[in-house]
Amino acid sequence: MKVLIVIVLVGIICTYCSSDTNSTSEKKDDSIELSYAKLIPVRDTIIEYSIEGISAEGATVKAKYFRGKIVECAIHIFGETGQIRIQYTFQDRRINVVEKQYTYKDGILNIKTDEDLKLNKEISYIVDANGIPVGKVDSDRTDIFTEFKKAVPLEIK
Repeated sequence: MKVLIVIVLVGIICTYCSSDTNSTSEKKDDSIELSYAKLIPVRDTIIEYSIEGISAEGATVKAKYFRGKIVECAIHIFGETGQIRIQYTFQDRRINVVEKQYTYKDGILNIKTDEDLKLNKEISYIVDANGIPVGKVDSDRTDIFTEFKKAVPLEIK
């Protein structure tokens, strides 16, 4: 961190010193306003969570944060005969949901790749920030939003 600050300061000094100081015309004070936050690139953060109580075989979440707020996540719910994959994309106070329901072609122990899964159903819908559906929604959707919010923070500080 200190090295980055030193490099930036040396760059500013070099830029200032190399400017045309022999000019006889009157110059305005063109001071450079630097924000410490602008010097450090903002990086995405990806955190994996486990959601308890949904399935005996397990449920995992891979959440992506930008500037401390969740932007999207991928949820995998594993079952004895199949699995469900849910993608949440967060936009303002709405969450776009894409849910895919799969069955195993040859049992849970024989899953090596996605080729070993059969897509049974794909559902797309929108929920509000409380997980309540907006508009008409397929009654076969997987409603785990309450458990999701217990396990996954929507903001990291």
